[in-house]
Amino acid sequence: MEQIARQDTAAFRRLFDRHAPLLLALGCRVLNDRQLAEDVLNEVFLELWQSPQKYDAGRSSPRTYLVLVMRRRSIDRLRSRRSGIKTVPLYASSTDNNPGRSNHEDAFADAEERQRIRSVLAGLPEAQRRAIELSFFEGKTNVEIAESTGEPLGTIKGRIRLGLIRLRDQLRTMGTKGGRP
Repeated sequence: MEQIARQDTAAFRRLFDRHAPLLLALGCRVLNDRQLAEDVLNEVFLELWQSPQKYDAGRSSPRTYLVLVMRRRSIDRLRSRRSGIKTVPLYASSTDNNPGRSNHEDAFADAEERQRIRSVLAGLPEAQRRAIELSFFEGKTNVEIAESTGEPLGTIKGRIRLGLIRLRDQLRTMGTKGGRP
């Protein structure tokens, strides 16, 4: 990211090549429209190129930062087009929304990581798992989740936060046991 801040186009290209498939898949899930997802993806990387100082290495990894920006932008776009948009379920095949990769090892590693996330997600308490799925995979805001479930907003926020902390901790534990960071 430091190289990108110095306007290093090769570093930017490597970052794009590495993370664009994941971000595009996320955008497709939230928006259910590949063209819109591609537009949002371009906006995310354009913002990074123009304002690299927005990224704070002390707060997150580049991947996490990009995922959060992509998610936020996709939800914003979804809100502006709210009429009749449907989302793709969490467990749908990722091959429809994930552009082909030339590196089979990367594709295998991504599939392995998705499986790890699914298994940890399945182990969360039902209320936390559902709140995370509604937020991250269906693109609903915390307010929308609270309204649809009839739960207080603070409860929804707490469930998502606790669930994400558990996910993070479990994935870290799995990563060290399985040899993957």
